[in-house]
Amino acid sequence: MRAIAQETLRALDVLVQQAGTHRGALLQLQIQLRALADRLVSNAEEQPVRGAVRIACAVFMAFVLQPAAGATYELVSQQEQALLAAIRGRSGRYMRFVSKSTESLARIGSQQLQQMLGGFGVGGSSSRCVLTLGASACLTELLCRTARETHFTLI
Repeated sequence: MRAIAQETLRALDVLVQQAGTHRGALLQLQIQLRALADRLVSNAEEQPVRGAVRIACAVFMAFVLQPAAGATYELVSQQEQALLAAIRGRSGRYMRFVSKSTESLARIGSQQLQQMLGGFGVGGSSSRCVLTLGASACLTELLCRTARETHFTLI
């Protein structure tokens, strides 16, 4: 499901990065983003996927469009290009943050999992077990990192 959310974010980011520079481009971008978000949500076939796509779109737009939130007509007409540049920059930063989040979560989680397992090395106790339900890129990375430092049985 994480991959679907990341694909959703990439589609939204592409739209932001390709936004025009003509007068009215900011309003057009906001309309296009909302229309794309609606299409992405309605194209998701299963309810859990639909929910993940809806959340990904909502969070992306809330963060990325923040510079334009509450902007008056006068401000937009005078500083539209600056607002568009700020939105493009925020979109890029958000995409970099999302791409690093799996690694960050796995690093922090691995340290905590090692502490919970008691830090036994390869020659240590074999009674340490980790029970998982489901799978994700973050979970796989977390378990791989932990396995490099601690011996445990994965169930």
